[in-house]
Parts: sequence; C-alpha cells; structure tokens
Amino acid sequence: MVCVSAAVFGMLVLPSAAVSGSGTGTPVASMAGPGDNWPDETSVWHDFPAVVDILESTEISHSSIAKLYDIGDSWEKENGISGAEGRDILAIKISDNVGEEENEPEVLLIAHLHAGEMAPTEIMLCLIENLTDLYGVDERITALVNERETWIIPVANPDGMEYALHVDDTWRKNRRDNGDDTFGVDLNRNFDGAQTDDTAGDWGGAGTSDDTSSPVYCGASAFSEPETEAIRDLVLSHDFQYAADFHGTAQWLMWPWGYTTESTSDNDDLVSVGMELAELTGYYASQSSEMYPTTGDSLDWLYGAADVYAYCIEVGGWYNNVHTVGPYSEWVAVISGDVERAIQEDLAGNIAAALHLIDVAAYRS
Repeated sequence: MVCVSAAVFGMLVLPSAAVSGSGTGTPVASMAGPGDNWPDETSVWHDFPAVVDILESTEISHSSIAKLYDIGDSWEKENGISGAEGRDILAIKISDNVGEEENEPEVLLIAHLHAGEMAPTEIMLCLIENLTDLYGVDERITALVNERETWIIPVANPDGMEYALHVDDTWRKNRRDNGDDTFGVDLNRNFDGAQTDDTAGDWGGAGTSDDTSSPVYCGASAFSEPETEAIRDLVLSHDFQYAADFHGTAQWLMWPWGYTTESTSDNDDLVSVGMELAELTGYYASQSSEMYPTTGDSLDWLYGAADVYAYCIEVGGWYNNVHTVGPYSEWVAVISGDVERAIQEDLAGNIAAALHLIDVAAYRS
C-alpha cells in the first residue's frame, strides 16, 4: 500500500507512485505499493510487528522530535497468551524538545480500537512519516512540531488487529477470554460513559450489549480492558485540547454527544472545527448520535470526563466487504476501480484533517 504524504494546506506531497505535488521534500514511502494485481487482504496492511518496527525506526531516525512510549499491554499480553509477548499499546509523541513536557497545546490521535478497521493505522503511519520527514523541510510542519505536542496511538487494539488480519477480517473486539466460550469486548463501548448528570450517558447504555457474544459487548465494567485503561491513563495525565479517534469506514465525521440528540455546551465550537475537518476529508458531518446512539465510546468520555474537544472520524475504506454490527451494516473497506486514486485521496484528506486539528489546538478558547 502506498503511503500518501502530507496534505499541507496549499500543497500536496504525494508518494512516488502518484503524481508529484507542488511541495518540496517528498518523504520516502514506507509501504509496499500495489501493482497491477492486489495481494490478498492480509498482506495489504502492515501487521502489528511491522507497525512496531516503523515506530522504533522513527524514534531512532528522528530522536530529537519523536519519542515512543509504552502506555500499557494488550489483554493477551497481560494474560500471558503465547505469541502476544510484544503487544504493547504504543504511543509516539512528536514535538521539539520531545523528552520534556512543555507548556504547549496537546493533541491526541487514536487509531484501531476496532480490530478489522485497518485503514486508520495506515493513515497514522503516513501522518507520523510526514511530521518527522518534513520537519525542517516544510514551514508549516516545522511550526506544528515546534509549537505543539502531538501524541499518536496507531494501534489501540493489537490483539484484535492480529486476529482480524490472520483469522477473521470481520472481527471487531479485543481478544479477552470471557470464560464462556466467547471472546472479546468492544473497546469503543468500554469507556466510562459521558460523565454527566444524565444517566442515559452512562457506560452500558444505548448502543451496547451485556451479551458476551455480541459485537458491541461493553465488558464487565467500564475500563475493564487494559487497552482502554491505557488510553484513560494517558489522557488523565495530560491536558489535551483536541483528540480524534479514527475508525472505518462510513466516511462520516462526528462530535459529542453520542448518547443523546441534545447538544453539548460547547456545540458551536465543536461544530465549527468539525465542519472544517469535514471540508478537508469530504465526509458527512454531524453530532455522533445521528449515526446511532452509543454509550461508553471514546468520544463522549474524552469530552465529558476530560474536557477534550473530541471527534470520531470514520474514514473511507479500501475494500468492498460489509459486515453487520447489531442492526447496522458497516463498510469494512471500499476499493474503487481506480484503487490508487481512491487511497491517495482518502489518505491525503485525513492527513490534512489531522494537521488542521493539531493546528487549531492553539486557538481553543
């Protein structure tokens, strides 16, 4: 898969497989390019060990601006499952003076809470490549690295990712052994609710199930899973102004609340930035609950518990598989006849949106 490089307002730097943009300094593409015939689905994406290799290499080659943090373990690693020994929840921080905690705006970008949603990880890897390889080359990228602290979690669900790649590409949850011949918790139903006075927003409400076999099983309790605990602890130890949780693949951009059609007290600001992001991605934009009601998702918890202006970005996809989640059908991915064009456009739009979110973090009132 070809890594699309930065879409930096006014310029678009594309990979070598695409038509060159007008910007200077095209980073080396890190992904295998599609030939005339696409490989099978499991070999298109980076697997988790490959992601780790890229993150470690980035830290080594850009040590002044990139630092890798192990913020927790996957469920299988925590429980000693054979083959899961290296499955840490990894976050990479990108900033100048990266080893210090400076008084700069902070942004959190999360990908791959849901196992079968591969495209968000690829987008995050491309974003990381651009923030590091274009540092000192592109003026805007350099300013964003110098004046912000950006944290990126490219794979929040390593066990689920590996299971979806190698066993069942429709898998959604993590790989917890529920002890009843079922496996997995939906990590995006495992956060501790919206933290409001309205009990309708509590964990375990609308959009979830207490049936362990359900794709939207919310777990035995809020933050029962080490993967969501790791994100919680990172968030509560920082002062993130903005966050985005990347999913696939409805081409839909959302802001809180997910549990109710009522607006947040910051609705005007959330909508304003959300519409700017939607313009860059080309996605439909709305309050989260318009898609369907949810509780225990990252979006409502980030906003309600940690005062983070948070967005869920359902990216476009690159395969035409469909699977059902409860009463809802989700596109796992979509491939058009012009594969490279579709991928480049979607990657470029999402990188542009991520850069914009990093940018506006300095202007939150």
